[in-house]
Amino acid sequence: LVIALTVTPVLAYYLLSGKKSITQESFISRKLKSIHGRNLNYLISHPWISVGGVAVLMLGAVILLPRLDRTFLPEFNEGTLTVEVFMPIDSALTASSEVGARIERSLITIPGVESVARRTGRAEGDEHAEGVHYSEFDVSIDTETESLSRTGIESAVRTKMDEFDQVFYNIGQPISHRIDHMLTGVRADAAVILYGPDLAELQYGVHLIRQSLIDVEGVVDLRAETSPEAPEIKIALYHDALSRYGISPAEATRNLDILLAGEKVGFVQEGNRFFDIILKLDGDRRSIDALNSIILKHLPSGQPVTVDMIADVYETRGPYEIKRTNGSRRMGVQFNIDGRASTDVMAEVRSIVEAKTDELNGMRFEISGRLKEGEDANKKVLMLAMISVLLIGLSLYFSYRSLLITLQILINIPIAFIGAILGLWITNTPMSIATMVGLIALTGIASRNGILMISHMNHIIESEGRAFSMETVMHGALERLIPVLMTASTAALALLPILITGSEAPGKEILFPVAVVITGGLISSTAIDLGLTPVLYYHIQKRFRKL
Repeated sequence: LVIALTVTPVLAYYLLSGKKSITQESFISRKLKSIHGRNLNYLISHPWISVGGVAVLMLGAVILLPRLDRTFLPEFNEGTLTVEVFMPIDSALTASSEVGARIERSLITIPGVESVARRTGRAEGDEHAEGVHYSEFDVSIDTETESLSRTGIESAVRTKMDEFDQVFYNIGQPISHRIDHMLTGVRADAAVILYGPDLAELQYGVHLIRQSLIDVEGVVDLRAETSPEAPEIKIALYHDALSRYGISPAEATRNLDILLAGEKVGFVQEGNRFFDIILKLDGDRRSIDALNSIILKHLPSGQPVTVDMIADVYETRGPYEIKRTNGSRRMGVQFNIDGRASTDVMAEVRSIVEAKTDELNGMRFEISGRLKEGEDANKKVLMLAMISVLLIGLSLYFSYRSLLITLQILINIPIAFIGAILGLWITNTPMSIATMVGLIALTGIASRNGILMISHMNHIIESEGRAFSMETVMHGALERLIPVLMTASTAALALLPILITGSEAPGKEILFPVAVVITGGLISSTAIDLGLTPVLYYHIQKRFRKL
């Protein structure tokens, strides 16, 4: 805008001064104006044809809109699959590693798979707090010579994983995997989360929901979060014995914590690295006999007070982990969506879960995932879009001082949405936050064509002294035909490289939906605006011009 207002006039003055103006139009320009002139003459004489045609197209777009799939972000093509594998919770590291090695050998045989890397358990300081029953595989895809598409390779991976018994798995991609975990707390496209105070009821609930969702078309990688029991050793203090030996429960608990878990007493520096010094008992103290022999205190008589004298140490089983959200215990059933529109899958999942409400014994549920996050984000973007349209309308009104002209220009926005929605449907592109951004950008672009045409018609009537008539309106519309086509075509051609590369090109996943929306909107707004704006302008001005 700054360049157009400052640099362009200066360059035009110096570069175009003394140049002979070109008055003869090209053959293409004359032909386009001839065809458009005949069509425009007919449309102005029969206004209900153009108005009715646009109304039918808008109705078709409204009907088509709910049929579009919805998601939060477009699916990324990262060139790598992330396969999470969950073995039984009490699996040893050696068993997990052995099964992981077998899975590696199986996955590497899939055509198009370049390499497979595995991590079992977690390293020291790892942010992923998973046990040794958990393994994560990074499956690199050869994007240049792959014999299968990415979705085909995903299907092949699922086929291979189904060959392993007692193994649950989840397939995603590295970035998408982290985004899902950050947004919803689960590493999957969607999840049904149950909240309740009782772990047994939560386990029953997630099992019930998992069984109900097994046969839902489009649901894959279905896994229920559980809280299986793991062996543990409990130390139950005898309060009478503690009083007899002059030990408080807090003192006994703290001493046991220090002796078993250790306590930081200092640090050692080696170069730029610091290492904590932890003081604790040596050797393995996880057996009952070893715990019973720990000396907590010496009496004045010199008699040692051991753990077995003040506590009952015994083996039991308890929950391996308890997950909470805002203080409430929770468990969930997570799954991915493949082969079906996510909106249809989530609608069926919601209806199934709602039908099971009576069997959930008062537990509340929440359906989370990309789709829910996308709906929340779209509401915010929609509010911003309404503010944008309002600001455009106010600026147009203060410029033209006419509510009718303002509304006539703003009607180009829903007209542009016709092409945008049709473009999404043709390219099978889901509605996402990227398409919403494209629609917001389209509101300003679509208004431009109407501004160009109506401003020129006002100019030739008010500044050039032409009388208002059908011929004057047609003259102004034909003079603006080439500029309108040029501005729209240059904008569309600028987006052509993104459209050609497609939505699966790495790095273009978010740009492609934006390009589809803007290009489709430009086509519909330009094609319809050239016929509708002169018709509306003529008949509205003819009726209200004297008012």
